Amino acid sequence: MRISDSNTIKSLQVTFASVYPNLKLEFYKVAKQEGKVSATFKIPASSKIGEVRNVHNNGFIKLDDKLTVNGLVTTLHEVFGLHAVIYRNTFDMWRPLRPTDKGTLREHDLRGFLSNQRLQID
Repeated sequence: MRISDSNTIKSLQVTFASVYPNLKLEFYKVAKQEGKVSATFKIPASSKIGEVRNVHNNGFIKLDDKLTVNGLVTTLHEVFGLHAVIYRNTFDMWRPLRPTDKGTLREHDLRGFLSNQRLQID
């Protein structure tokens, strides 16, 4: 997944969804007051990455079977200055995954797939 100021949020979401169709990547602007998070605002998909971050590093994140939820969220934040939440489609509902989750993205994608298969069988 290529990250640069000229990309849009949507382009990252499309790339992510093409690899993990049962997961969704959303980005948020975080407001802090007295050192604590006071509010979060979802960033529109049409926004350019350069407009929504203070850290302007460009680079790539390899979306492979070993990448964890924690690894992706941490890298996006620490290296690229982006606040992300990953959601899993479970029983046809999007549920956020914990940013500290050590499970791989592939495992969560498979869990989402299997839960939705059971839903279709019933």
